[in-house]
Amino acid sequence: MQKQLKNKRMAKKKMIKTSTLEYRFNKLHNAANYAEDCCKAIVFHSDRLLQLQPTPEQEERIAEMQQSIEEWCDKFASLASEMQKAESLYFDHLSDDKTKVELFEEIPSPSGAIPDYFKIEGKLLDIGYIDVEGDPYKVEERKFSVQEIISDIQELDLYVVLCIKALAYPDYTGVWESVGKRACEIYEYDAKESIYRFLVSYGVDFSSDDI
Repeated sequence: MQKQLKNKRMAKKKMIKTSTLEYRFNKLHNAANYAEDCCKAIVFHSDRLLQLQPTPEQEERIAEMQQSIEEWCDKFASLASEMQKAESLYFDHLSDDKTKVELFEEIPSPSGAIPDYFKIEGKLLDIGYIDVEGDPYKVEERKFSVQEIISDIQELDLYVVLCIKALAYPDYTGVWESVGKRACEIYEYDAKESIYRFLVSYGVDFSSDDI
């Protein structure tokens, strides 16, 4: 009987390639990293508005939004720390040749309408958030209009929402529970409200948006 139980436990052990493990980790990292980059890019791009004669209300909304996003980004650092803790446990289960690892617990996978990361990176390059040697996008020569900046920030905000939804929706169990908690904290944080108030101060109409 004991031998049967032992064989049953051994049969349940699931091994996957180490490269597959790292790929699954990177899916989570990408959603988190691009969300954080888009948040920081909103702050970066909104700084340009301060040179374009904002009203006192708009200036106040810019400052409020930037402060709120900076606090939001602190939560991404906490999320990254929890991810690292969970991931390190898998590397304790490597095969002798390190090419495979025991999948002792399923790895959560981002879900929902995950955005096109190449498109996000293109936008980050287009506004100059990602600095490229030689300035091939001619960002330094460009004079962004208020409407262009607002449109860009709306697009970046959409990417943030899609990325954090993709992070918050999976089931996080076992060693991933603390990661799920941090992901939900990011999703529930009220920086979204400050971005909304900022956009309204620049005349963006949300009355026709679905809730």
